[in-house]
Amino acid sequence: MKYRCVPCDHEFDSTGSDKPRCPRCMGIHNIEKSHQKTDEKKNPRRSRLVPMILVAVVAGSIGLYFYLNSDNGDADTEPKSENALKDLLEQFGVAAQDVVLPFEVAEAIEKFAQEVADGKDDEEALQAMMDALTRLKKEGKWTPHSQREPDKEGPRTASELLAELQKDTDKPVKVKSYELAVLLLAMARSQGINAFLAQIHSFQGEKKPADPAGKFGRYGVVMGKGSKEKAAPLFDPYAGRSGKSAMADMDILPDEEAVAPYHAHKALTLLVSRNTSAAHKQGDIAIKLAPNCALFRSIRGLIFAAGGASTEFLAEFEKAVKMRDDAVTRTNLAEMLLLVDPSGKRAENEVQIALSKMSDYARAHAVLAMIHVMRGEFTEAEPELALAERLDPDSPAIALFWAQFHAAQSEGEEAVQKAELAVRLSEESLSSLIALAGIYKTTARFDEMRATLDKIIKSADSPDIAQDIRRLFGYEPDDLDDEDEVASAETDKDAGAGEHKLKLDADGKSFGSGIKLDVGLGGGMGGSPGPGLGSGLKLDMNLGSENYTPTQ
Repeated sequence: MKYRCVPCDHEFDSTGSDKPRCPRCMGIHNIEKSHQKTDEKKNPRRSRLVPMILVAVVAGSIGLYFYLNSDNGDADTEPKSENALKDLLEQFGVAAQDVVLPFEVAEAIEKFAQEVADGKDDEEALQAMMDALTRLKKEGKWTPHSQREPDKEGPRTASELLAELQKDTDKPVKVKSYELAVLLLAMARSQGINAFLAQIHSFQGEKKPADPAGKFGRYGVVMGKGSKEKAAPLFDPYAGRSGKSAMADMDILPDEEAVAPYHAHKALTLLVSRNTSAAHKQGDIAIKLAPNCALFRSIRGLIFAAGGASTEFLAEFEKAVKMRDDAVTRTNLAEMLLLVDPSGKRAENEVQIALSKMSDYARAHAVLAMIHVMRGEFTEAEPELALAERLDPDSPAIALFWAQFHAAQSEGEEAVQKAELAVRLSEESLSSLIALAGIYKTTARFDEMRATLDKIIKSADSPDIAQDIRRLFGYEPDDLDDEDEVASAETDKDAGAGEHKLKLDADGKSFGSGIKLDVGLGGGMGGSPGPGLGSGLKLDMNLGSENYTPTQ
């Protein structure tokens, strides 16, 4: 029998299996007989659930979860032994030395779980375990990572995270949603509880995504598989909520897919250090393990963009929308479309679709504001930015958008204030410092620009980053005087009706204009090239492309 894999569009022959596996991406979901029509079979689970969901909404039901993986079958969602999972990962092409089991049960985990779960039934035990993690947060042992942009801290396994939480230290550990979820999963399984990882897309009743930045994902733990009549209890340790209060649109993940975010997060960490080749490899592992995950396609798009692969990055974001059409994938695509269509027509359409799905999505409102800024429509941009700020007042990205808004109107002092606020909100992230240096340059505050660039160069853990910063700003310590810089700035300004145009071309080829200062380092979708700095500062930037053949 001939089959077609919908995610990677590969046709293959298979016999003797109820669940044929695609030989290209190793996926077993969304496999169809090749003679069937794609548009009718692209997501049979969702089509079967539509009537039930509508009935539940009309009836006011509060007990329904939207399971995209609800009919995977027992073999796909049964917990796997650690040896079986290792063997499966190697079958998927993961080299033995790269195999990591983030939720592997260790003695310390079992002991920690036993202390709080002893004598309780499974659901009560899971609640007690999550309560124990919440107590550690209240004691100052950990604080939620913002998940807004990639950082240099790689993903932790359950054992590594527990070891850090049990250290005697006054400084809280910044923890990502996935790290907490795999720790809770390992604790549950150490006590024989039938638990699984879940990727949470949104919570019922909320008009914003569970993971607004769309990079790290939001994860929790479910007990059992549940059924269409009775949902499995969901535990979200990142927010400390569970049960009915945490009802969500989510995917319950088989164990091999539960490993995939570890490699995706590792790819983001490598991206911060500009190690795009290694980032590609980790991103490919994630896609092999979970070929239907839209999030991982977006991450690959980031890596392509950071590496200068100008023809490939957009395709990955478009694939993500086809895999999961939601507010996050639409907004991610909108940001990337601004790189190839400065008019913003396609991008605006994508953002409007995103806002029709999630009206309180701050990032979508901010991107829409930037589209208006790029067109010089400041009256339309301002209320969108103001709304985005009300919805997410602590967002460094929105503060930077405000800086760009003011810079585009030659409001230098206001632009500097907002850029400095972004640096504080982000705790001096690399992307915010680069943007601040750019604002200092456009406002001729060269002493502050030099000091900021020196800080970036000193703290950069990659010589490539330091070199790119020097090229980007034409800066070497103490090699320019103010008169030279003022003359250079005035020349740039005259070139484009108030536009300051800088250029970085790492390999002699143009990547295109309008890419944000922090390309590949954390901006836009927190690592992606976002919209340009309005009409106040644009870049013609190329970080260099690599010869790379991705997993399909």
